[in-house]
Amino acid sequence: MSRREPVKRKTDNRSLRHKVELRCWLLDAMHITDVRVLDTCAGAGVIWDAMRAHVSISRCIRSDIKPRRVGTLKLSAVDMIRAMPLDEFNVIDIDPYGEPWEAYLEVLARLRQPTAVFVTRGTVSWGVLTDAVLAHFGVPRHWPIAQSQRLAAYVDDLVLRDTWHYADIRHASVLDLEDVSYYALGLAPLAPAAPAAHPPADIARSHALPL
Repeated sequence: MSRREPVKRKTDNRSLRHKVELRCWLLDAMHITDVRVLDTCAGAGVIWDAMRAHVSISRCIRSDIKPRRVGTLKLSAVDMIRAMPLDEFNVIDIDPYGEPWEAYLEVLARLRQPTAVFVTRGTVSWGVLTDAVLAHFGVPRHWPIAQSQRLAAYVDDLVLRDTWHYADIRHASVLDLEDVSYYALGLAPLAPAAPAAHPPADIARSHALPL
């Protein structure tokens, strides 16, 4: 019998400590003391339950395509962001198993106030480019594009650079692990027709958090 490759399992919050540290750092940097969070890929709600030991959370609205907790809305991240008044939240969390950028681009288009945005880009699924991301960059859907982790990282950089058309990145950190990247972005929307406060710059990648 031939040997089979081990299955790459979807494991919720296997890096919970890293996620909590990254969130604590950004909330402190942005001086956010009363947290109102829109948790779009909540799972069982573990991350923000853990965050209650570190910050005051006055509001937490959760959604997931497969809800596992009472009160969680059965919505995708994109549908949740489209449905909710984003100005009622100062934290938006997008923590899916795969490509998060369609939901992130929806946030940018509707950003009206300084907001802490947390994004996880994993490689559980190698289908790293959604139709929405292809359309955003003008790439025809029928183009034969090889899906790879290297391409996923390149798309990350493209989307983050494009952020400057919508918002000033006041604070930023990324933690790269073996098959997942965790982003923490402190965004402030641009005034109409105003240029970004700073020219686009690479976000430094590190295995150490800026604590």
